[in-house]
Amino acid sequence: MDCSVATSDDPPVVLGQMPVAWVEAMGPKVLRPGRLLKFVVQEILFQYLARTKPTSIEELIAAGR
Repeated sequence: MDCSVATSDDPPVVLGQMPVAWVEAMGPKVLRPGRLLKFVVQEILFQYLARTKPTSIEELIAAGR
């Protein structure tokens, strides 16, 4: 297992990798290829974008039109 986290798109988009020690601690019963992990990726991406590219009030108004 390569510990990568990817979308189910065709082709898959790799989002990152889980720490090997954590994957080994969880074991094959919990983590195996093709098994859905219930991470809240949307919130992680939102926070990342909010911190690296804040949206201005002008952009929000323009998007609402």
